[in-house]
Amino acid sequence: MAAAALAIVAIGAALWLLFPRAYLSYDPTYGILWGREITRGLTPDYGAILASTPHPAGDLIGFLTSWLSVPDAISISLVVAYLSLGLTAYLVFRLGALWFDRWIGVVAAVIVLSAEAVLFDGLRAGIDLPFVAICLGALLVETKRPRAGWPVLALLVPAGLLRPDAWFFACAYWLYLAVELGPPRASAEGAGRFGHLMPRPGWRGERSNRELVLLGLLALSAPLIWAGFDLVITGNPLYSFTGTQSSAEALGRERGPVDLILDGPHALASLLQWSAAISALVGVAFGVTLLRSRAARGLLVTALGLIAFAILSSAGMPILSRYLVLDGALLSIFAAVGLLGWRLLPGGHRWRRRWLVLAAFLLALFLVLLPRQWKLDSEAADKLGEQDRIESDLSSLIEGGAYRQACGPIAVPGFPEVPRVALGLGIRPSQVIVAGVPAHGTLLVPADPAIRNLYLTGSTAPVRSSYAAPSGFSLVARNSSWKLYERCAGGGGQQRPSSS
Repeated sequence: MAAAALAIVAIGAALWLLFPRAYLSYDPTYGILWGREITRGLTPDYGAILASTPHPAGDLIGFLTSWLSVPDAISISLVVAYLSLGLTAYLVFRLGALWFDRWIGVVAAVIVLSAEAVLFDGLRAGIDLPFVAICLGALLVETKRPRAGWPVLALLVPAGLLRPDAWFFACAYWLYLAVELGPPRASAEGAGRFGHLMPRPGWRGERSNRELVLLGLLALSAPLIWAGFDLVITGNPLYSFTGTQSSAEALGRERGPVDLILDGPHALASLLQWSAAISALVGVAFGVTLLRSRAARGLLVTALGLIAFAILSSAGMPILSRYLVLDGALLSIFAAVGLLGWRLLPGGHRWRRRWLVLAAFLLALFLVLLPRQWKLDSEAADKLGEQDRIESDLSSLIEGGAYRQACGPIAVPGFPEVPRVALGLGIRPSQVIVAGVPAHGTLLVPADPAIRNLYLTGSTAPVRSSYAAPSGFSLVARNSSWKLYERCAGGGGQQRPSSS
């Protein structure tokens, strides 16, 4: 255990040295904001335009860090982000080593950490990497102790308070504990034309009915807690689901069964470079045909993750590649199998040499695309650095004392600035005006239109057509990224020294 913890911390520290710029993105910022509102005895304010989907675990993290200052709470979230990346890499290594061998685990960990989408999402301190790490941890427990029962389900509960995919995993795992598939029926009588080919389900009989009921309640606890959380706060137990649907529609994101067929494969492929994606296909193919007993568990969980993604997307959830990071992490193991799995075949096996030749081609492909992979990772690091700088400038400006609540509300160009402004000023997010100009109050304006493009990272947020403050507003503070203008009810704003 100590060696595992040391390895996780070492990986996280190495990532920090390579990619030292990270920042708290939109969703976790809302989690901290809402957790602090709960601490103050307030109902979390979900009324802001295009507010994040509330996640009970995210609000709990905000609640637990509410005794810290805002910068310290953000710093802890960023430390968790680096550790989540380290934990994900370590668990991918352990699963690869247990299913296949140690070197396959090492290569799989390198592949998952070099994936630009994984790095970019992880270093934005989102909820996806903690979710992935918890699910991989549950899979590791099950791998080391088949049909472990409650330890696996106990891990899937917090995962299910981060993302609904874990609800499907927990229910499927309960069925796996309770039911087994026996041999096909001896005849087709009463079972249809192909009844003799279908496995016969039956109770596994390893656990008592009482234990199965308790495990079933544990499996259902995450969706019940989430629905109860929404019911208490909003009066609608399906608020998170319907709110996410509405936000996805407002932002014009792909969703639904048609978009799933058209865009789902691209979303999955974008997680891995072409070299890793092709190697994963080879690893899956040879895993199914030549290493079936070793590959079965990983292939089953990958398929289950894709089914959960398909169900949620068909129900109206947005089709985003970050929702497939768990499958990408598992496929990185099979990418490593494509490169090194031939070593697990007996020396005289007729496919060993053929696989070796194909693996040599895959290795050459990895080497050819290595510069492009490094470029993608470097560009992601640069992008994160720019976002971090703009976010820091925003924090220093709104927390620098220039804003005077007595003058009126504050307005921002678009919805992404809302949670950080509300958190920094200690106000409710619905009090922040989005894409409008108050008659009296404070106006946040980007110092340059390009700032918003960098800050939004391609978001389709509603923005004002003009970035110039209207007549009557006076500049009260500025830095390299943002400007604050003010107009009070008693007259124009008073000029104050600009922050830098």
